[in-house]
Amino acid sequence: MTTRTHKLHDAFYAKFREFIADYTGLHFPEKKRADLERGVLEALAKSSCPNIEEYYDTLARNPGNGEMDRLVSLLTVGETYFYRDESQFKLLDEAVRVFGKGKVSTHLIVGLGETEKEMIRVIQECVDMGVLPALFAFTPISGTRLENHSQPQIEGYRRIQIARYLMLNGISRFENMRFDSQDRVDNFGIRKNAFMRIVRTEAPFRTSGCPDCNRPYYNEKPSGPLYNYPKRISHEDLSEIERQLGVGELCL
Repeated sequence: MTTRTHKLHDAFYAKFREFIADYTGLHFPEKKRADLERGVLEALAKSSCPNIEEYYDTLARNPGNGEMDRLVSLLTVGETYFYRDESQFKLLDEAVRVFGKGKVSTHLIVGLGETEKEMIRVIQECVDMGVLPALFAFTPISGTRLENHSQPQIEGYRRIQIARYLMLNGISRFENMRFDSQDRVDNFGIRKNAFMRIVRTEAPFRTSGCPDCNRPYYNEKPSGPLYNYPKRISHEDLSEIERQLGVGELCL
């Protein structure tokens, strides 16, 4: 039996893990510790910092100085870095200043490697900026690089739809929601009776995007499952949505 020797002291692993999660939404549990250590130490070697303590302090003092971008690039080799590029938010902010709050929208695609917590955090940021976040599910297209990439699990997509509706309408916020060890929504921060009323309005599950846009089958096959509904939802489908959500388990 061999015992793995960690490259980072436990205290620094914990500090980097929490800092990176808070700033970027990237999550590195114990089973991914080696990936975090590899990225941090490689970034340290490419920096001008003489040791790990100074490198951490440099990041913590000014994460926007370019060092964080380099670290994130090393931590996400071969992966999709989920919508955390500062320039994207700057452009959205500029658009809001020009056109006004509620007049700018952005499309967010679920299923490209992000967690529910990451997606919901970004939706809250968009809402706080006055940007309308439209929600779509990744759809593999034959002949593209991601043709073999799976669509997101419908249960997770439903939870994100509910979270988006709650935040967009000021009913709950990201900070009021709870997440499990895999960053899945564990509680939306509202009472069960309010939750049930919202589910039965059907509104969270309708196609979102530009006003009056329903885009039937924009991100699903006619054979299903339907991620976004372009029309009224049947009683049978609504019952299935309640099953997917595990109604009652996600409320205060």
